[in-house]
Amino acid sequence: MRTIRRLLVAEAVLLAAAGGVLGAAGAVLYARVIVFGLRTWWIGAVGTTQLHVHVSWPSLAAGAAGGVVAAVVCVVVSLRAVARLTPRALLHAQTVDVDGTASAQGGRRSWRPSPGR
Repeated sequence: MRTIRRLLVAEAVLLAAAGGVLGAAGAVLYARVIVFGLRTWWIGAVGTTQLHVHVSWPSLAAGAAGGVVAAVVCVVVSLRAVARLTPRALLHAQTVDVDGTASAQGGRRSWRPSPGR
């Protein structure tokens, strides 16, 4: 089970890194199109043509890294939730509880406080 979990996390890191690179490139392209539009088509909105795109590698790297970290955290949390299900439940395509309570298979307690507390 650990080997499978490691493979899935490694795959998530690879895909998230590729998405981060493509997302950073897409962000620069999007910014250039918007600034071009503000300098030409929507000149009345800003009143000047002196707008320029400023791109710095640290900001692109930080944004891509933040996206990669968020994606990997989501995958790890999802894997932890799916790991509580029995193989039979996984084969029957049952889902994880969405209200914060653990399923009977996991044997964990609810996150909600009891009414008497």
